[in-house]
Amino acid sequence: MGDGFHSRALATKGAVNCGVYALFECAVTSFLALPDVDVIQGAVVATHTEMQEPAGKRVWAYLLDDSAIELLADRDVLRVGVDHGVLLEFDPKDIRMNPCKVAAVSEPVKSRRGYDTTKRAEQAAATRRAILDSARQLFVHHGYAKTTVEQIAVEAGVAVDTIYASVGRKPALLRELVETAISGRDHPIPARQREYVLQMKAAVDAKASIEIYAAAITEIQQRMAPVFRALRDAAVSDDSCAALWHDISERRARNMRDFAADLRSTGQLRLDLSDEQVADIIWSMNAAEYWDLLVIQRGWTPEQFRIWLTDAWTRLLLAN
Repeated sequence: MGDGFHSRALATKGAVNCGVYALFECAVTSFLALPDVDVIQGAVVATHTEMQEPAGKRVWAYLLDDSAIELLADRDVLRVGVDHGVLLEFDPKDIRMNPCKVAAVSEPVKSRRGYDTTKRAEQAAATRRAILDSARQLFVHHGYAKTTVEQIAVEAGVAVDTIYASVGRKPALLRELVETAISGRDHPIPARQREYVLQMKAAVDAKASIEIYAAAITEIQQRMAPVFRALRDAAVSDDSCAALWHDISERRARNMRDFAADLRSTGQLRLDLSDEQVADIIWSMNAAEYWDLLVIQRGWTPEQFRIWLTDAWTRLLLAN
């Protein structure tokens, strides 16, 4: 045998040892009840980094098909590592894998069990909700600056890496809280697609449209105002939060200009007010700060706030 064969044999042995060691680490992680995502990443990175030789890639394919992986994750998730077209045979008389016995695989390796995408999507959504709920609670009660991602992970019962993979870092968490507070859903919804905006478009006149919007703002502020206070305070010292505060404010202003144009199309707006003035009046009164002044500081009920907005906008903006 030449030196080349000896070198390849050593490389294969090292790859096998690395793979077995990685799987051992995965098993320990599983027994410690750490999240699947951390287990999968650890196994994939550890083995794939070390196995660059062709023989090593065959070992990688074998390890991914091994039943031990079934304990940690569906192999469908790791399909990119399985479908290499080769597979090592196992010699039951020898606990070591024999790298010389390579059998060609004519078809891609099949998963031994189905992959329930619906269940996985539901689990991912539930995890995301838990993360956002925990972030909201901590941001509102302790402030953005004093809250760490590690604290959010503990509160949500997940790993830090799960937060990064599911939502993102702290600025992304805060933005997502603002967006979902506005939409009232688990995900952001563009302004023109929101249910109350569609109802306003279908309203019979400007007064009816204002009534719908005042009711929507009252509902939204109950979710959004606490998050906005956390964002406002964070914007003082955090550049990313300051940028988010500015972006949200400017987007609100643009949306109010669209609303003013819609109201103008009814022919019922005051002629001495420009669309820009109408938009600015609504923008100033639908802000979280306005809600905070009347409801939080002065003790108005949400229903009083809704009635006031409807009456004020009707008298201030519509022609008699």
